[in-house]
Amino acid sequence: MELYYDAELRHDVGAHIALADLYAIGYKVPMSGPISLEWFKKAARGGDARAQYHLGHAYYYGRNTPRSDPDAWLWYREASLQGHSGAQASFGLMYSIGRWVEQDVTQAAHWYRQSAAQGDSVGLNNLGWLHDLGKGVEQNDDLALSLYIRSAHKGYFEAQFCLGVMYELGIMVDRNRSMAISWYRRSSRNRHKDAELHLQELQLQDQVALLVDHQIVEWYRQEAERGVAGAQFCMGMIYEKGLLGVPKDLRQAVEWYSKAAAQSHSNADARHQFHSARLS
Repeated sequence: MELYYDAELRHDVGAHIALADLYAIGYKVPMSGPISLEWFKKAARGGDARAQYHLGHAYYYGRNTPRSDPDAWLWYREASLQGHSGAQASFGLMYSIGRWVEQDVTQAAHWYRQSAAQGDSVGLNNLGWLHDLGKGVEQNDDLALSLYIRSAHKGYFEAQFCLGVMYELGIMVDRNRSMAISWYRRSSRNRHKDAELHLQELQLQDQVALLVDHQIVEWYRQEAERGVAGAQFCMGMIYEKGLLGVPKDLRQAVEWYSKAAAQSHSNADARHQFHSARLS
């Protein structure tokens, strides 16, 4: 610790990072998120990309500091310009959903592409999302599916959840309940709440004979109206994509996403924010 503090006096950015990490985990010093954050701030101001990314996250989520979207945007930008793949994915997200900045899916696609090129699992997933939606990039189901799969195999729980939904509803792939359950289970091992909700939903389906498309849609609708967040999200996807014989209706999709988002369904919240900004 004396050596670290001695290095800090010489404005050694490496020492700032080391001290930030030590206070974050409480190794040889009392654990303290706020003190850790102060050392990350020093490292970020000294030009360290990892610290800048960490600081962007702290401001974005309000961790050990009040939430501040302008500060999150600033530090994500600094780290992104230095090539930090995680920051590039987060910076792209701010443009994608229009958080603090005006929604700009072209900018989002640019930063997701930079992140994905480095193999970042979040960047791969989010670029797949844009190709899935055809926003800021050419709509391409095959490429979207490929990106989701690459991200999921790298362990990103959002991509694993997304593949579960695709197999549950038959988006880009044939409906396959077993595959849906497999991907939801992988995602839920990372404590992904949405995946846990959808696993419960599929267990409920076991008790019902779902033979044809209109029966499947009616079952989702009944569960959604009963307040099941996973079913509300699925109804949103059904209307967004025009699945199971239902015509596309983005406003209906947003309405169902809104209901699921109100129950803390994070994926519904993301799609609700994205499409609401496009419709307004």
